[in-house]
Amino acid sequence: NKYKYFELHIYNTFRKVYLKMGGGSLPITTGDAYLNYAKLYGIHDVQNEEEFEKTLKELIKELQLVEKDSLIDIKTAPQKNEGGVLSTLSTLIIPQKKLKVAFLYARNAESSGWTYGHELGRQYLEEVLKDQVVTTYVDNVPERGGAYPYIKSLADNGNDVIFTTSPVFKNDTLRCALEYPNIKFFNCSEHTPYKHLSNYYGRTYEPRFLTGIIAGSMTENNLLGYAATSPSHEVISCINAFALGAKIVNPKAKVKVVWTREWNSHHKFTDADKKLIAMGTDIISNRNLSVPREVTTKFGVYSMLCSMDINTGKPIHHLSAPIWRWGIFYERIVQNILNNTFKNIMDMFSSNDKLVNFWWGLESNALDIYYTKYVPIETQKLVNLMKKMIITGDYHPFTGPIYDNNGNLKV
Repeated sequence: NKYKYFELHIYNTFRKVYLKMGGGSLPITTGDAYLNYAKLYGIHDVQNEEEFEKTLKELIKELQLVEKDSLIDIKTAPQKNEGGVLSTLSTLIIPQKKLKVAFLYARNAESSGWTYGHELGRQYLEEVLKDQVVTTYVDNVPERGGAYPYIKSLADNGNDVIFTTSPVFKNDTLRCALEYPNIKFFNCSEHTPYKHLSNYYGRTYEPRFLTGIIAGSMTENNLLGYAATSPSHEVISCINAFALGAKIVNPKAKVKVVWTREWNSHHKFTDADKKLIAMGTDIISNRNLSVPREVTTKFGVYSMLCSMDINTGKPIHHLSAPIWRWGIFYERIVQNILNNTFKNIMDMFSSNDKLVNFWWGLESNALDIYYTKYVPIETQKLVNLMKKMIITGDYHPFTGPIYDNNGNLKV
């Protein structure tokens, strides 16, 4: 049967090559190693030893670090963009070629606020480093698998740095990163980074905490709605921060959550609105709510906090939104590469086994909050004060004591 065939002709072949290449010394089982392999390369009807050998060499380097969480180097603030004396002198003596930087987008800038925000970041990067970089992008890349040939094409076209701007591209990006170790790959996600692939994201719970303050102060019935994608640690931290912000100004506030289980589904987020309104929530945070064009044009906003008409199910006022300035991420990461200081952060060709995750917050200015004229002045003052305290480190959104819904002390 098919299970016996898989064991004899695929798994056992994988196991033989895996153990021959040193996999037996890794801190995971052979079965787990194969599952990691299958996530990247899929399961084929026939695979011989030679095919496994080609792909396992670099993958084993990743698997060696799979349980070493202590080796993850989380960069919570941008590095200073200062090149060393030698790198500065070398640029005077040897003219550097322009760095080729590529971006991979799900959907396009016209249909997606998320993609539009990253496109603003690409344009910003090209403007501020126009004499040092040349950029390109590919949009409307399939989100449910199939990104690999697009990423491979960017690698084959001689790009030095490749940014894939959606978490759904992680596995395909890693697959390419294993094949092209001389190219620097970055994936926009909060997932665990890899030796060949760094991640970049923001501490999104910080602006969510501030939007929670606005929601808690403006609700009329103390019921707030939150449309969430899936229960990852990043999403859960945002929900908790939103609720804690609301509780600061309104101890009676309650947050109702609806899960879409999809990262970028217009239909699922629309359904979430309907469910939250049916629950009686009068203020909702949702990625799918219509956003004023002047806001999206400036920031590429993809999520909005709105007061809702429970009878019609339509927004009454747009109140606030967490915003990204992706250009700051791109400028500072690429500038470090140009200055050769990126090798001080991560050098995959040295004995440094650190896995790098860029995780910046409000203090970097890469994240911020936007609010409209419908937010009361006194609430604006409080939000600005709390934002300043978070930036200076005088306050943290998860400052204790914090109790869960059952009254148990957690922090």
